[in-house]
Amino acid sequence: EYLAIDNPGYIAIDEKRRRLYAAVEIPEWNEGMAVAFDIDPASGALSYINMQPTLGNTTCHLGFDLSGETIFASNYTV
Repeated sequence: EYLAIDNPGYIAIDEKRRRLYAAVEIPEWNEGMAVAFDIDPASGALSYINMQPTLGNTTCHLGFDLSGETIFASNYTV
């Protein structure tokens, strides 16, 4: 499945290199989003998982908790 995302910003990859997360700006929505993809270990191809709001605008950073199970987003504005 192909998914085009506009204006991706910060990218984070999990420690096992199985998931890629991108901070995405969608100006029409006036809200930042975090998009998740599975990474195929053989080809490196990305498969869309889902997209969640970051509850703010201008998402600038993504990071993981110490367990690597939860991803956090920070925004410049709310």
